[in-house]
Amino acid sequence: MKAVVGVKFQSKYDSGSYEGREYSYFVADGLDLHVGDIVPVTTRSGEGLAKVTRTGIREGEIDERVMPYMRTIESGPVDPAPMEV
Repeated sequence: MKAVVGVKFQSKYDSGSYEGREYSYFVADGLDLHVGDIVPVTTRSGEGLAKVTRTGIREGEIDERVMPYMRTIESGPVDPAPMEV
């Protein structure tokens, strides 16, 4: 089984805050993520950023009804600094 991490999404109201419910994501082979890493994620409402909150999640900890809907984090950590306009 692929590695699984828990993430929290970036706040819509405060770009430096990551909050709300924790979601589980698969991790692409070869990526080594750590708690606190900021990663690009795909969500049902588009692309976004999330903070890794847990690593090493075991398959038994995930509701099997959710597994078919889980997405994969494809690229490593990014710099969370806001982009200049």
